Amino acid sequence: SRQALLEALQDYGGTLVFVSHDRYFIGEIATRVLEVRDQEIHSYPGTYEGFLAAKAEGRLTPVSRGNAGLAAGQAFESREEEKRERLQEREQRKAEQRREQRRKRRIADLEEEISSLERELTEVEREMEKPGLARDHLALQRLHDQATEIREGLNRRYAAWEALQEEGAVPDPEP
Repeated sequence: SRQALLEALQDYGGTLVFVSHDRYFIGEIATRVLEVRDQEIHSYPGTYEGFLAAKAEGRLTPVSRGNAGLAAGQAFESREEEKRERLQEREQRKAEQRREQRRKRRIADLEEEISSLERELTEVEREMEKPGLARDHLALQRLHDQATEIREGLNRRYAAWEALQEEGAVPDPEP
């Protein structure tokens, strides 16, 4: 539920003002940090981590009426860029998920086709083993050709299945 809230807030197009002690939450959402200290407002247009670094280095200056608008504009641009990046990343994840679903569906289809062809090949081979067929050369040749065609179809499907399996395999980390 925490992640769902974060995603909903990140996708929100408007302005959010929040107060939180949750550093993870602030780090994920904040694109501008305002600190009220010693009757002054210190504005940092960026992430919470950037704010902490600027504060530690003494780079924060109190906001005056003149630079408040500039800081707000920079924060807005920063926020819009981050939003575009998040949307692009989400679209990439969705596209990858769709590719993976298509790959898995194709694997399942190939497995069904392979199973069907293997049953068909077994039937043809049983037919070829019948004793009375030894005298009918034309029928035996027809069954042999049919079995060869089935094997070729199986080999193509095995190769496609293996390629799809390798495509989804996670490579071993190098030692």
